[in-house]
Amino acid sequence: MKKTLYSIIILGSLTLASCSSKEKQEPISNKTDSAILVTIATPTSNSGNGLSLSGQVEAGQTVQISTRVMGYITYLKVKPGDRVSKGQLLVSISNEDILAKRAQADAMIAEAEAAVKNAKKDEDRFNALYKQQSASAKELDNINLQYSSAKARLDAAKQMRNEVSAMLAYTNLTAPFSGMVSQKMA
Repeated sequence: MKKTLYSIIILGSLTLASCSSKEKQEPISNKTDSAILVTIATPTSNSGNGLSLSGQVEAGQTVQISTRVMGYITYLKVKPGDRVSKGQLLVSISNEDILAKRAQADAMIAEAEAAVKNAKKDEDRFNALYKQQSASAKELDNINLQYSSAKARLDAAKQMRNEVSAMLAYTNLTAPFSGMVSQKMA
């Protein structure tokens, strides 16, 4: 048994000796290949100059734009993601009916101005007649009342025109500040 054990040990040693790592070295050729030196650097984020935070980003200015006027949209060229400048036209609403009301208010102003001129002339005449005692105080009061009433109708017509002009301004929506369109509901 000892003999077999010695034989196995000797055979194993020879096998290991024949598997040695000595390889045949080839002679170095005279060719010179230029080698490129490559350095691999791994970026690190532990610089100490930055902060890692979690949170929410919110716009500094937000506004929901709508109009007080009902009507058909005649102009809408913006879409979400578009940048807009302050004062840029965003939406136009049809305004034909409001333009008609403005023309009506202009006609009322012209009529009221004519009535005021006429009432002023009557007031001047009746003041002169009253001073000559050709007109009564009651007649003068009636003429003064007509003149005051004509002035009040003129003021009312002008206010109506201002109201119509304000409504007309609501048919054009402009950007209140420069920014980005985030949502469009029309």
